[in-house]
Amino acid sequence: SSGSLIVSAGTLELDAGASWLNGRRFFMEGTGVLKLNAADQIHRMAGLCFADLGRLEIPSGVTVLVRAAEVNGVRVPDGTYTSASTGQMFGRILGGGTLIIARFGTMLYLK
Repeated sequence: SSGSLIVSAGTLELDAGASWLNGRRFFMEGTGVLKLNAADQIHRMAGLCFADLGRLEIPSGVTVLVRAAEVNGVRVPDGTYTSASTGQMFGRILGGGTLIIARFGTMLYLK
């Protein structure tokens, strides 16, 4: 599996043994829902793009880590988000799981 994944209607569920690790952009738009059942189903360097009523479903006990997210083209601040989140992420997370957005990498200063 590689390339971007777009869910524009209905629910696309990745079973616990499935993954989309070579994809770097995941789009949930229209009424589409991406349901992840395990923490390692998408790469931690992935970006999530929410538009319209698009949502991400994460079951209880699962924490998904990604590099970036945006809602309707506006960057979501790094942080921890759940179904109880407010602001930009209000209504974007379904289920009892957790989404962590964290930019990571290494910065070198050379003189």
